[in-house]
Amino acid sequence: LDVISVSLTLTEEYKSVILAGLPPAVIMDICSRAMSFWTYQASQELGYHQAMARSQKEKIRLVESRASATLADMRERLKGK
Repeated sequence: LDVISVSLTLTEEYKSVILAGLPPAVIMDICSRAMSFWTYQASQELGYHQAMARSQKEKIRLVESRASATLADMRERLKGK
């Protein structure tokens, strides 16, 4: 099994040269697509964090419910003695 590591960090020189010579309409299209992709990724991340928060809140409610039931049970046992 071979592992290949690739750096996705582009140099400033590369970023400056790659768009050189392209018409402004093409550059604007590229920018628009990049912004759309970023917006999609950000919305997906937000949805993920919201789902995780709902899940954690439900777990907290369950633990609180069990703790309340246990506490009530213990109080009843102590009253019975």
